[in-house]
Amino acid sequence: MRIKLNNSLFSLCLVLLLVCNSCKSNHQNSNNTVSISKATKSTKKNLNKQVEMFKNILDINLETAENTYGEPIKSEEFVVDDALPEFRIELYNYIKKENYENNTILIKERTWNKDQKNNITVWYRSNEGKWMPIHYLIWDKESEF
Repeated sequence: MRIKLNNSLFSLCLVLLLVCNSCKSNHQNSNNTVSISKATKSTKKNLNKQVEMFKNILDINLETAENTYGEPIKSEEFVVDDALPEFRIELYNYIKKENYENNTILIKERTWNKDQKNNITVWYRSNEGKWMPIHYLIWDKESEF
């Protein structure tokens, strides 16, 4: 009888120990879930800010863009011709061939860090004395052109 009682007591203690351990584990998981949820909200907020930051990039001239977004990480100037590299190929959609055949269209190219993963490059063309954007490209920093 005494052995049976000891086994029953042992079993009961074991079950209680397992239940307590399970409750502790669930409590820790719920704390982790809250932390992840807070991190996700923070990340979404930062992403929204980054999207908003460059939202009007095609509406502002070069001077305003540099004042708004800071110094670009890369600045170049080039004349449009019929041999643009792949990175700039989309510019042909915004400039008529007859306009660039005589190699007189100067473009200013500016690149900024958009976020941790992407850069944004904007191409500007002179229009009535102001450098106005004609196109932009958001591209992965790991890309090779």
